[in-house]
Amino acid sequence: MNAQDVLNDVFDALKNQLKDEYSRAKDQIDALMETQKNRLNDLVEKRMNEQISQEDFESYLEDEKRMMVAEYNTVSVIGKAAAERAANAALDVLNKAIDKALKAL
Repeated sequence: MNAQDVLNDVFDALKNQLKDEYSRAKDQIDALMETQKNRLNDLVEKRMNEQISQEDFESYLEDEKRMMVAEYNTVSVIGKAAAERAANAALDVLNKAIDKALKAL
């Protein structure tokens, strides 16, 4: 599994959920996504190297989801429901990729 490819898929899912809002606040959203990508990359690497358990990984993802929703809520054109949909879609893609990769080990 290439973590960068997975994270690209994660943020493609985010952009898809935020397509209307993304066109109006691209720079602000891109900056948030870059920060989030770095945090998620660290989590993926730790999980794939078995430095954290699946239970801890899922707990960290829940924390990430809350932070993503809060961060996207700071973008004035994004409503709470859109922020939650975007975070859920992104982390769903990430979870599925990690599960698939771990089963392949």
